[in-house]
Amino acid sequence: MKIILLTIFLFNYIYAITLTPLYNTIDSKRELKTIFTVENPTNSPVAVKVSIKKLVDTDNNNEQTVDAPNINYYPAQFVLDAKSSKNIRITYLNKSLPKIEEVYRVLATELDINVKDREPEEIPKGIKKAEITMRFSYGGLLFVKDKNAKPDVKIDNFRDLGNGKLEITITNRGTESFLFNQTINKIKAIANGKEYILNEDDIKGAEFRRVLPNKSNRFVLENIKSVSPSAITSLKIE
Repeated sequence: MKIILLTIFLFNYIYAITLTPLYNTIDSKRELKTIFTVENPTNSPVAVKVSIKKLVDTDNNNEQTVDAPNINYYPAQFVLDAKSSKNIRITYLNKSLPKIEEVYRVLATELDINVKDREPEEIPKGIKKAEITMRFSYGGLLFVKDKNAKPDVKIDNFRDLGNGKLEITITNRGTESFLFNQTINKIKAIANGKEYILNEDDIKGAEFRRVLPNKSNRFVLENIKSVSPSAITSLKIE
């Protein structure tokens, strides 16, 4: 019975809060501020901590962040009552928008709780009580940029990894970050004097992440079948 109750508790708690929107932008000189909203749809209060870090690199699918002195936000820590929400008010402190886009990771983190599987009086002497410490974070992205910012991407390097796998390096020399979108972007390959467009199956499973301005990121295409990776002599993104 205790295992069942603990399972039900954990299942309900995993979905305790939400953060919306997942993506937000400040690109107006008149309004250097925006709002994220944390919501608690459950029947119990939840303690929340908010933090914002500047994203400085995503190479090899690893986010690197630093402190964000140009960003002010409030509140940073609070308790959300059941079935309630709270707005996080964010202000960009610089007087003008950056010419090169700045990307910030917004995190709403549920503060630690302890789940004990037995009451103290049920625990035999000499046996430590079992505790589970849980912390769940929900992340959004804030983009601060001039409205004319644009990405400028190309595939700088690529290499055949064997077994249909191809590693590519995407470099962004533009002023706005870039995230590969299969419905919009295409990867064209030249092999044996012919042009091929890599299809959905070719790039299926590739963990594309955002490429920041003036940065490069490596990705692995796991299952290329429409053309032999070893025969490819050039690649480009359109």
